[in-house]
Amino acid sequence: MNNQQTYRYQILSEFWIKVLGFVFMACDHIGVFMLSYAEPSSNLYEAALVFRIIGRLAFPLFCFMLAEGMRYTHSKPKYLLRLLLLHLLITAAQLLAPYFFHIDLSNAANPFADLLLLGLLLWALSSKGWYKLLALLPLGVLILCYAVSVYEVYNDVTVYWWPFSLRPGYSMLGLFFALGFYYSPKIAIFASHKVNQSIGISDETFLEIPSGRRLINTLNFAFLLSTMLLFWCISYIGMTSTGFSPFDPFGMRVESWGILAGILLLLYRGDRGYDAKWFRYFEYAFYPLHIVILYLIFFAIFGA
Repeated sequence: MNNQQTYRYQILSEFWIKVLGFVFMACDHIGVFMLSYAEPSSNLYEAALVFRIIGRLAFPLFCFMLAEGMRYTHSKPKYLLRLLLLHLLITAAQLLAPYFFHIDLSNAANPFADLLLLGLLLWALSSKGWYKLLALLPLGVLILCYAVSVYEVYNDVTVYWWPFSLRPGYSMLGLFFALGFYYSPKIAIFASHKVNQSIGISDETFLEIPSGRRLINTLNFAFLLSTMLLFWCISYIGMTSTGFSPFDPFGMRVESWGILAGILLLLYRGDRGYDAKWFRYFEYAFYPLHIVILYLIFFAIFGA
């Protein structure tokens, strides 16, 4: 009976989490394009802010899918190679955009820099022996990026030796997300081990049943909520009269709307769902494809 009640609320497969992530990402970038044409305080400007708020749900979902992918993929190197190729493709597009599309993307962060570094970190942490020490490399990059961002905001300067296209834009925020999502099943096993033994089921079986999935989902939500609250509190440290803190390069006033992604994580049922081969290619093509489509649409409406 309890399992049936739990299944009733576990309605989202990995496929639907990804689709929703794509929708939220598209909304975010629609907002970015709208802001590039909008006058402050105009209706277009206000609408753009709404789209950007909706877009805040995307990154937590992609971090969650990264953790799931690194946990279940048959080949972590191939998974990371695909992220690397996308990172290089997006970086090349950002560098060429001013010449072909007359768009300056020099200050736009590449989200695949975050996902690639976080993936490398999780890969190293899941390795055996001294290979775990390799986690210090992506960890160091993430910490350094956050430090550079704080330095830039605090001193009102731009560090040009580290291009934005190569930076992990979410740095420490993404780090906390990825670690929490990746280790939530291990924590669930630790918390339920004695109960599992008493009722005669293995820890692996517990993770596959609805009550186990519910515990993991709750932990994921707790990690998301606590991370958002932590960085929201940090955003008040050293706040200036203008209402901005140098320790808040993420813009937590808007970014904290990503907490709503936790509702979707609570509805996750733990299976892959629809998994056609075309969709696997579509996943990796979506980012550059939807950017090009949005550019053409806004260019047709507003011109250069």
